[in-house]
Amino acid sequence: ETVSAQDIIILKALGLVDARSGWNVWLGIFFISLLETVAFSRLVHRFNKAEPEFGNNIMLVLVVLLLGATAVARLLVIEPLSAYVIPVAALGMIVTVILNARSALLMVTLVSINIGLLTDLDMRYALVSLIVGSLALFLVSRVTKRATLLAVGLATMILAAFTIFAVELFAEATTGEALRTSLWGLANGFLVGVLAIALLMVLETLFNLTTPLRLLELADPAHPLLKKLMQVAPGTYNHSIQMGNLAEAAAEAIGANTLLARVGAYYHDIGKTVRPEYFVENQIYVENPHERLSPSLS
Repeated sequence: ETVSAQDIIILKALGLVDARSGWNVWLGIFFISLLETVAFSRLVHRFNKAEPEFGNNIMLVLVVLLLGATAVARLLVIEPLSAYVIPVAALGMIVTVILNARSALLMVTLVSINIGLLTDLDMRYALVSLIVGSLALFLVSRVTKRATLLAVGLATMILAAFTIFAVELFAEATTGEALRTSLWGLANGFLVGVLAIALLMVLETLFNLTTPLRLLELADPAHPLLKKLMQVAPGTYNHSIQMGNLAEAAAEAIGANTLLARVGAYYHDIGKTVRPEYFVENQIYVENPHERLSPSLS
């Protein structure tokens, strides 16, 4: 028995037919993602062409995140899951840490559009993703520790739940239904915190990214290598700290990466930990071993 097109529309509206199944959906997603990737890469390149950290490596990371997020979103819109659980805010946080908030906002916008497409143009899900993702990325604009990402994830739980509640009320849901639906926001925020930390560590390792978080960890005086430098070559350690201050000031004056310059200066003499007594800054109350060596050997 044949089914008319009108019957199909009615069945889809009743939820008796999956409107997002079939190879044609995947093909459509592929073409749209391809166009988005081209537009995204051109815009990001224009935004960041003056940034010294920006290059093909970071561009590859961003494209992988864009395509990967769209693929994961397709999996999360299948019943009994809700598209409200898609952790778009994690993308915004990661791209903010890797590059900047402007590029992160572009990423969040494109993925939110894709979520709207994947949910039969139900813009409730796209609106929640855009609002929560946009607000979350600004919470990590000055992040200094990885634990802060988890704290932002907890804040996102409340933010996502409230946003979902407001959107559902706007869609004429009852207060009870809106409250029940908003529970997906708690799951969303939890995933955001966990994924942001995990994915950032994976991307740093796979693509050898020098993120601000990685540099701040290297600048920590409690870092094992810096502690060793301080213990076995205290003179070199003090010299390196002074060089870090000078390098940071110079980098700031010319618009370079101040954090990268400071951390590089901290480690520039790390090789002196092998024989610290052979260097003058560590020869306090110690006989100069060069006095016993021939000039050529010295």
